[in-house]
Order: sequence, then structure tokens, then C-alpha cells
Amino acid sequence: VKRRPGVLNERRADYFKGHTAVKALMLPQFDKIKGAPTVATEDDAVAVLRSLLPHGFYLQVERRNGKPKPLKLMSAQQFSPDGHYVWLYEGPRWKTYVTGAAILLVILVGSTFQAWPDRCKELVAYALCTPIVFYAFVGVLAVLSQVLFAITSRVVAPGIWLFPNLLEDCSVLQSFVPVWAWHQPGAVAQTKRKR
Repeated sequence: VKRRPGVLNERRADYFKGHTAVKALMLPQFDKIKGAPTVATEDDAVAVLRSLLPHGFYLQVERRNGKPKPLKLMSAQQFSPDGHYVWLYEGPRWKTYVTGAAILLVILVGSTFQAWPDRCKELVAYALCTPIVFYAFVGVLAVLSQVLFAITSRVVAPGIWLFPNLLEDCSVLQSFVPVWAWHQPGAVAQTKRKR
């Protein structure tokens, strides 16, 4: 079902149109669901959606003007293909529980850092320093590449680039291949024209 963003009671909520829910029940994928009622016509789909409304999976709302669309609950709840409905069912919350448990574990492990063995503290220090050293190495290579290009563009035109793909948008390994290349003055203009 195609959902649209709206605001219900000052909270973000997804709403859908009744006719899109009817169309969704008419799709062949719905027939493959075990235990699902048989839907052959649009009237069957409307009957299934009306039977779900009292269970509170979704409620009928009135859509008002504004951005994002403000929604207001209707006092009389009934299903019609012309109406708008807001989802209330959020599905299983296992991801929330796993994320919460992981956060608690990180806090517990971090707060007991002083009680860790010295060898573990050293390993954590090395692990934290590794990205800093790598970025410093890439920065030094970028400066060396600029210096080399400035010197070679005066001596041996058009100039040599050390690691020409170093600052390009590519993978880490592709950044260091090739090791050097001649400067191509029209290459920047050509890539801009291709985009």
C-alpha cells in the first residue's frame, strides 16, 4: 500500500487511501499468504478491510491542508475506498529491544574500562589510533602529490601526479592505483561534460 507522511496528534504518521488498500488486496501476492481470506472482487476486498477496522490496525482520518498533511481522527470509524486511513500497527519491536540491549552493553563495557587488563586497554588505544594514522598518511600523500606536481609541471610539462586517484570518489584500493600518471589538462573538463 502506498503510504504518505502526515501528522496525527503532533506525531508523524503514515496514512493511505482506501482505494490503494483495495488494489493491494487484489494483487496476486495477497493470494499466496497463508491463512489470508480469499479476495476475488473489489467487494470482497472492501469486506476484508471493513472486518479489520474494529481490530484497530488502522483508523479513518480526515486529511486537512498543510505541509506535512495534518490528520484528524474521525468520530465514526468506517471503511470506504474514498477515505484516508492511518496505520497504527508498527510490527514487532525486536529491533528496538536489540538496539537498546546493545547500547546498555556498550555503556557497561565503557564504564568498566578502568577495570580492564592493561593489554586490553593497549589494544583499544591502538584500534582508536589506526584511523587517525591512516588519515594523516593520506593527508601527507596528498601534500606530497601536490608538491611533486608543482615541481614536475615546471620541469617536465605537463607534470606528474603521485597517486592520481587518491582524492577521487572510489574504493580505498583504487585510490592507490596507479602509483603515478601524467597530468591530462582536458580530463577535468571532459568529466564535467559527462556528468
